[in-house]
Amino acid sequence: MNDRRQRFFGILALLLAAVVWGVSFSAQRRGLEVLGPAIFNALRSLIGAVALLPVIAAADRIDGTPFSLFGAARSREERRALLTGSSICGIALTVATLLQQWGLTTTGAGKAGFLSSLYLVLVPLFGIPFGRKNTLLQYFAVAAGLAGMLLLCAPSPSEFALRAGDWYLIGCAAAYAVHIVTASFFAPRCDCLRMACLQFLAAAFFSLLFSLAIGEAWSAEAIRRAAGPLLFCGVCSSGIGFTMQLVGQKYVHPTAASLLMSLESVFAALGGWLLLDERLTPMELAGCTVIFFAAMLAQFTLPARRPR
Repeated sequence: MNDRRQRFFGILALLLAAVVWGVSFSAQRRGLEVLGPAIFNALRSLIGAVALLPVIAAADRIDGTPFSLFGAARSREERRALLTGSSICGIALTVATLLQQWGLTTTGAGKAGFLSSLYLVLVPLFGIPFGRKNTLLQYFAVAAGLAGMLLLCAPSPSEFALRAGDWYLIGCAAAYAVHIVTASFFAPRCDCLRMACLQFLAAAFFSLLFSLAIGEAWSAEAIRRAAGPLLFCGVCSSGIGFTMQLVGQKYVHPTAASLLMSLESVFAALGGWLLLDERLTPMELAGCTVIFFAAMLAQFTLPARRPR
């Protein structure tokens, strides 16, 4: 597969991730009405990991290789890269999702959406120590994406006096930026399916530990009541969405990837409009349009990445 096709495949994978995340937002909110955020994240991550096991086994069978934890990572360096990348991504994912849920308890959804999207600014900055170069046109695309997110999520400037919960969401954006930059560094060096599976196992482990540490209340009956949202978020949002993110970041620059993934908010708004009859204001429609064109602009200004 040549560079152009690889890049096109990566863009499609990231767009699929954004669609899945946008649609699964309502399922996540429904599940959090029954379970606390830490145990919900632990269970959905575990489901995501289990859902990937038959996919990994089938891929190994097609390749004619025996199923194993490390797969093609046979040397010590390759195994270390797989475990290191999975662990860092799992920790970043755990921190980001928990901070986002705490922030949502005290911050309006519109303002929360804008603050969470600050990873658009942080990703190019966090990538500089790893040798990622950004052009002025890329920074313009990031600024345009933020402007569109502002129009979509919180058209009233009076909503932006920072409060305690807002800092949780800023921390969430920083954790997501760490996750994107880490995935961009390790995805070309690792088996993406195995990295995603191990990432979910790490997130499940750390979320469960945190749930037990804070004494979060949950029961078998609560888990049964949240089974539908857990399965949807685990299989679709985690199993499909985050795996597509890792696959896409093999071939797409991290700044462009963050803009593509920010389309999650656009698909969430459009999904609510089409499925739940939620009306979009002219400002929100303008925000969707600006974010879409910012994401497309980033694709035309970046060269294709070549995986190792």
